[in-house]
Amino acid sequence: MSILELLHTRTFDAEMEQLRREYSDQEWPNGCSADKFDAVSSHVVVSVDGELAGMVRLTRRPPSVLAAWAIVESYLPDSREATEATRAVVARKWRGMGLYKLLMSESTCLCHRWGVPEVVATIEPDFPLRGFLERIGFRCVGRPTRFRNPPEGEVAGQVIVQEPAVALAAALNVRASCVRRLATGGLSVYSSIFHEAALA
Repeated sequence: MSILELLHTRTFDAEMEQLRREYSDQEWPNGCSADKFDAVSSHVVVSVDGELAGMVRLTRRPPSVLAAWAIVESYLPDSREATEATRAVVARKWRGMGLYKLLMSESTCLCHRWGVPEVVATIEPDFPLRGFLERIGFRCVGRPTRFRNPPEGEVAGQVIVQEPAVALAAALNVRASCVRRLATGGLSVYSSIFHEAALA
C-alpha cells in the first residue's frame, strides 16, 4: 500500500514552486510562481510515496495576501488575528481523489490548534467545490469583487470565512471520509498535522 503523508512546513521549496507553476497553463510573471508571502506563510502539503501531490498556503495576518490582491474595496474582514488560505493546488495526476478536501479539512484542524478565530479565503463564484467548503463551515461575505490572481490576471473573487472552532467537527467527518476513500484506492494516510492536533 502506498503512503499518503500530510505535514505543514514554513519552507517553500523548488518542488512546490514547480507544482504551482504547472497548475496553470498561463505564463507566470518572470517565469516564477513564488511571491513575497511564501516566506512568511505555512504550507500544508500532501505527498504520495514522497512525490508532492498538493498544497495550500496559510498566512497568519499580518500581512494580508488578499488585501494586497484586492483591486477595489472588498468584503475582507479586518481582524488581525485571521489566517488566510490561498494558492491551493493539486497535481493533475492526483486530481479526482479528494485531496483538495483532505487538504482543507487538515488545514481546519491546524488552524484550530493554532487558536485562529477566522480563516479567510476567496473563490471564484462558480467554483465547483463551493458546496464542500460550505459543509466545512465557510460562509460567503458580501458579493464577488475583483482581485489580482497571477497568472490569470484579474478574477472575480467571492470572500468566504470559516470559524475553525465551529467547523472542526464537520472537518473531521470529511477527513475520515477522505481517509476511507483513499484506503480503498490503496493509499494509507499519515498526517503529522492531525496527530499533533489530536494531542493538543
